[in-house]
Amino acid sequence: ITEVLQSVVVENLARDPTAHDEQKIRVTAWNIERGIKLNGIIDVLQNHPQISPSDVFLLTELDHGMARSGNHSVARSIAEALNLNYVFTPSYINLSKGSGKEYDVNGSNTHSLHGNGIFSRHPLREPLSVDLPNSIDKMAGREKRIGSQRIPIATVEHPLGNLRVAAVHLDAHSSQAKRRNQLGCLLDYLEELPDCPTLLGGDWNTST
Repeated sequence: ITEVLQSVVVENLARDPTAHDEQKIRVTAWNIERGIKLNGIIDVLQNHPQISPSDVFLLTELDHGMARSGNHSVARSIAEALNLNYVFTPSYINLSKGSGKEYDVNGSNTHSLHGNGIFSRHPLREPLSVDLPNSIDKMAGREKRIGSQRIPIATVEHPLGNLRVAAVHLDAHSSQAKRRNQLGCLLDYLEELPDCPTLLGGDWNTST
């Protein structure tokens, strides 16, 4: 379990990034809700006038081998469709099929993994994974999971210079203080890394 949850999946599937504007860096952050509507998500990433030109996508809530999302490797499916390099870090091993209506979806999980990812048209270097402390009991509800939010970090080699990025997902159904503690742990970790312009994006779950 520890080996799986501490793993970092890296694949280089990008082709030619030069078709995009190299005088700016555009980043899109999006919680794609497991990747259940995968075809629609890929269509938006490919064709939306503001989103599709992005150099980097910080995507949260990506399934790998979950029945609710067709047992796809959502990260790899997106990277293949868009010809992107990517880093994927699993946060949880799911012990059920999900929450709500997902719990009773047809079929069985094949890998039962769920996590976050970074995608880029440019090379991704120095991939890392940082685990955040749980602010809620992930075994207390109907959707039982082993693990905690894990944040992928990587350095984008952009023509304008290197940019370190992180796809951040803070706990839902939590409190402001606990989310602040999670973010503080990530910032403390980043402080120990070599200096580099850094951008954090993702789902902060600030609705509470």
